[in-house]
Amino acid sequence: MQLRDFNPRIVYPGCWGFFGGTVESGETPLQSAKRELSEEIGHVPKEIYALSKDSVSVPDEVMMYSFYAPLEIRPTEIILNEGMDFGLFGFQEILSKQLYSNEIKKKFPLINHPNMIYLVRKLIRKIPRDD
Repeated sequence: MQLRDFNPRIVYPGCWGFFGGTVESGETPLQSAKRELSEEIGHVPKEIYALSKDSVSVPDEVMMYSFYAPLEIRPTEIILNEGMDFGLFGFQEILSKQLYSNEIKKKFPLINHPNMIYLVRKLIRKIPRDD
């Protein structure tokens, strides 16, 4: 997950959320996901899977396409180009809605939007786990 900048011009500044962005003109949602990952972490996984397509009305009315992918590189190979920090978290940590930043040495909230928990719950059902 990405810890968003404190820039007041972006939505949910200073909160943890998934990497993402806007589908640009002429792009498919999958092409957009690949571009955003390349821009934000300097890596595009070989396999990216569709998770969800949802109409979301807050803070704006948008169609949101969500994807997931296996992490194919070591976390030390991730190059964070956007945001203040990134982290790898378990589902229970994410559901706590307060995540620790190793870079800043304190906890920050998860984006306060119902779609965040909805997507985490969809991931829980999709991804096999060893419990």
